[in-house]
Amino acid sequence: MLTPEQFKRACGNLLGIVNSQTTISTKADLGDKSALSTLNDAGRQLNDDTLRVLVMGKFSSGKSTFLNALMGETFLPAKPTPTTAVIGEIVYADNPEAVLYPKKGYSGGEKPFNIRVEELEKYIVIDHSNSNSDEAKKPNPFKKIVIKYPLNVCRHGIMFVDSPGLDDPTCHDAITQEYLPSADAIVYCMNSSQAFSAADKTEIERLVALGYKSIIFVLTYFDVLQSNDDIMGTHEAENTRRHYTEILSKYTDLGKSGIFFVGSLPALKAKRTGNRQLLDESNFPPLESRLEEILFNEKGRMKLLKALYSTRRVNRITGQHLTDLIEIANSDKNGLSERVHVAQNNLNQARVKASEIYNSFKISSNNLIQGSKDRGRNFFLNSILPNIDKWVDSFVPATDDQSISMWHPKRTGTAFTEGCIKHVQSQIETKMAEWCDKDLVKGYIQPQLEALTKQQNASLQAFENDLKKVRTSLNLSLNGEDISDTHTPGNANRILSAIAGALLNPASLVVGGAFGWQGLVSSLVTTLVGGIVLGIIGLFTPIGWPAVIITWVVSAIISGTTTGSSIEKKIKKEIAMKMRGEMSNQQETIVSNIGNTVAEIVNKIQNAVENGLYAPVKQFEKILHEAQNSTQAESTTIQARVSLFTKLRQDNAKLANDMDLFSQNLSA
Repeated sequence: MLTPEQFKRACGNLLGIVNSQTTISTKADLGDKSALSTLNDAGRQLNDDTLRVLVMGKFSSGKSTFLNALMGETFLPAKPTPTTAVIGEIVYADNPEAVLYPKKGYSGGEKPFNIRVEELEKYIVIDHSNSNSDEAKKPNPFKKIVIKYPLNVCRHGIMFVDSPGLDDPTCHDAITQEYLPSADAIVYCMNSSQAFSAADKTEIERLVALGYKSIIFVLTYFDVLQSNDDIMGTHEAENTRRHYTEILSKYTDLGKSGIFFVGSLPALKAKRTGNRQLLDESNFPPLESRLEEILFNEKGRMKLLKALYSTRRVNRITGQHLTDLIEIANSDKNGLSERVHVAQNNLNQARVKASEIYNSFKISSNNLIQGSKDRGRNFFLNSILPNIDKWVDSFVPATDDQSISMWHPKRTGTAFTEGCIKHVQSQIETKMAEWCDKDLVKGYIQPQLEALTKQQNASLQAFENDLKKVRTSLNLSLNGEDISDTHTPGNANRILSAIAGALLNPASLVVGGAFGWQGLVSSLVTTLVGGIVLGIIGLFTPIGWPAVIITWVVSAIISGTTTGSSIEKKIKKEIAMKMRGEMSNQQETIVSNIGNTVAEIVNKIQNAVENGLYAPVKQFEKILHEAQNSTQAESTTIQARVSLFTKLRQDNAKLANDMDLFSQNLSA
């Protein structure tokens, strides 16, 4: 198991290896900028050793009390009425403080400013309890708040992101677009006595569809059920535990070990009073321990593996390049000029073939963009628009406040409409995520990329042969880089390796550093779902048209044009019609967004393939330049160069051993 201390130490150790590799590769003068860029990326990953935990849940799920219990203080407001709060980031600091980040146009200026943590409620809460108050609908003037506190679980780089209740439509898009993509783990809170409601089920299925498989479920207020059992002599608490454990274990790949039933208030009291027995009874210690284990041992390990894989690859390239330079410097100078001339001709041929392969790949891969747009349009017309009525009709108000009331038309009409729109939005997100995975990536982009790579096999074979001729012309050994891949013919390894280096995510890696199409497909799904779904979904709930629908609903209730038992049915029909019309108007914008997201991926792939093809050409240009210099250089100069290259190769080999040892320790 990778403990928090070990993860922190491992990040530092691997960062040292990455920095040393950068120094060696720079001195070796690879002529491959992409290799140094890869090392820079690895360094940035290791420097940012924060692991982000997004805490989600409906209003009244016990989320704020849960976070207060983690801190052992009542800093976050836990109100009996809904509030519009800001997103909060909780990080470790020796001394408690809070930093507020204003939105643009804030009357007090746009620079962040510090406040006392005890003052949080004054700044981040707007009470909705007064339905007649316009203040209740004003957006909060702050983007986020950073709470710094000596929270032990955060000491080694864990950040908790406190998201407002999922019932609050003003914050849904911010969470979806800004925080979900960067979350290393999700803690989903539910009240034990009313868990897994229809709204919870919809939200959880949406998260799973978006690719968040390792959800940690925290069922709060479990102590209340236990207290009721003690008083009544019943066993409802354990029945509840068994019931929800069976249901929720299907929604997380952590299984039963990712589901916790806790008493937040007892834990809070226990931490404030130092009552260890009460803390154990709250079930908080196992949750905190498991959270660290999941984050550091699983997410942290993946982060380290990605950086290790990248650095290993550059290390192999650098080692081969230095060996080539040493062999050139030590080679027989008789006839070297002629050998360089022959090698240059072979290299020119390789460069021409690289251009042909790249241009062909570029033209063919560009077709993916238009093909994805066509499929996106077809999906939208056949799977989204026709289902709007069904999704609207399936909406069931989660609370009494969302049920239409003639006595409170503005409040209930607004709540009903916002809840209905959000319900439909979640259905769309889930449907789009499933389409991205099954149809767009696995059904279209994956086989197209496989076909493109296989089409280049003959050209790649000729390209590799020209590179080998360069080596044989210069009497260099033929032990170039070998990329392990069991799913693709060897000639395609250069392209596959390049694409993998650009797109492969940590979850796709194995300790040995091997990869295949399955890893790439996993990365493509994650990247495209994030880009398309999280990017486009905001188009379904722009500020303007929900307001138009809400205005109509409230007006219809007040005017009495809709009365009796058919009121919700008629309002749903109007909501569906207006949503369908607005989405039809945005069809081309949505299709364009799908194309733009795929285009970003295609551009990354094309750049990676270009680098993969031209990098060895540029390296051989360096070798040929060194060979030409050797024909005219003094022996003392040559020996000095050999000494330099030999020392760099020794350092490079030592780093390779260090990486092997690092990998072994990581696997232990």
